[in-house]
This record gives sequence, C-alpha cells and structure tokens, in this order.
Amino acid sequence: MIGWIVTILKSGPARKALGLFLAITTVALFLLNLRRAGERTGRLAERLSTSEKAHETQRRCWTPPVAAQLIAMIWLSACAMGGSDERGQACPPAVDYNRSDQSRLADEISALADTSMIVRVLKDYAVLRDQARNCDAG
Repeated sequence: MIGWIVTILKSGPARKALGLFLAITTVALFLLNLRRAGERTGRLAERLSTSEKAHETQRRCWTPPVAAQLIAMIWLSACAMGGSDERGQACPPAVDYNRSDQSRLADEISALADTSMIVRVLKDYAVLRDQARNCDAG
C-alpha cells in the first residue's frame, strides 16, 4: 500500500495537489492563530482599561501619606491637657451608713430571694465600694 502512495505522489498533478493542500492548510492555521492572538489582545486591552479606571478612581480619592497622618496625630496630641497615666486621680467618695441603717438594710435584703435582681445589683455595689476604699488607701 505504501508503494501505491509513493507511486501516486511521484506523478506531477498529485504532487501539485499535495503542495496546494499544504499551502491552504498552512494559511488556514495561520488565520486561526491570528484570530486567537486578536482575542487575547482584546482581553488584554479590556484588562488594561479596567486597571486604568481603577487607578483613576484611586487618584480622585486622594488620602494623605502616612507620614503626614502621623505628624498630624503627634501635633494634635500635644494639645492634650494631662498625661494618660495620672497617679493622682480623684477617688469616688464612699458613703458611710450608720449601724441602724445597716441592720435595716440587712433585714430587707434577707427578705428578698437570692435570685432577685436587687440582690445582684447590691453585690455589684459592694464591689464598687470596696474599690473606692482601696483607691483612698492607695
């Protein structure tokens, strides 16, 4: 069979037909590749356009450089009246109750249920009073 193909290709018209076929195939492949390159170029152009729009938006929404923000923050903090770590802070006064008031309060609290919200709030108040006493001592 291969001998038959070789014999056909040795003839002049078959050789010309094969050459023409190869030329047409080469041109067709070139055009397909050219189309793909054009599509790729179109996608790149679209991406470039999107990127340029994003950069334009960023240019319109200008923010000062970080160094300028830092300088402004330092300059504004110089206007503060006192330091952030003051030792001489005023302690809230703790109200003193006499013995009769304390015993009356104890009687009223014992009449309430342990799950009462008033009991919970009074426990929190006791903690605050202890902190106020410790503040005066410190």
